[in-house]
Amino acid sequence: MTLPTLPTPAELATADPDELRSMLTTDRALAAYFAARADVVAEALARRARVEDPPGDALGVDQVATMCGVSRQYVYREVRAGRMPARRLGRRVTFDPAAVRRWLARRRA
Repeated sequence: MTLPTLPTPAELATADPDELRSMLTTDRALAAYFAARADVVAEALARRARVEDPPGDALGVDQVATMCGVSRQYVYREVRAGRMPARRLGRRVTFDPAAVRRWLARRRA
């Protein structure tokens, strides 16, 4: 479905009444099209939110960076190098809080 271009005010002022009715019908059809799919979009957003939240007591990158007093980039770099304990859930990196505390204790010793 291609979206129509919006007419300028000058075009609306000089438009034929039949053209105006056609535009109105098209606008109503577009509104109905997107309204009918609102539930699909809402479900997709909810699904994405469920994937992005760390499960249970798992920590996210931001939380670990704050806990360790380092930047997010540092955390990602340590995970990539295999020096920090982490799990991957799709694209999401999560951390076990106890493993992070142990890692911090080793680093500070």
